[in-house]
Amino acid sequence: MAQLQALADAIIAGNRVKTAELTAEALSAGMPAKQILDEGLIAGMAVVGEKFKNCEFYVPEVLVAARAMAAAIARTGRTTPRPWEREKANPDQPASPATETREPSPAMIRKRGFR
Repeated sequence: MAQLQALADAIIAGNRVKTAELTAEALSAGMPAKQILDEGLIAGMAVVGEKFKNCEFYVPEVLVAARAMAAAIARTGRTTPRPWEREKANPDQPASPATETREPSPAMIRKRGFR
């Protein structure tokens, strides 16, 4: 897909505006957000990671690419509810053990500075 390759190239270049525009175009064309993430955004960040590993990119370039990816992810929007939103949406359906949320323990509250 040329559109996804262009998206990956925009991530590599760190072009935040172009990345957001290409993501919006792909979504309006009916492309699933997961495909955009997997084949466009994550593929671009994989190249950035390889270039960083080979000392072709340094931390500033990685951060610019990450900000471009964040702009694109903001365009995708949240399509699946968070676990606590899922419980509110359908209170009759029990939460699965993997998505259960629990209160932090008193020791964790003291350690992390909650409350």
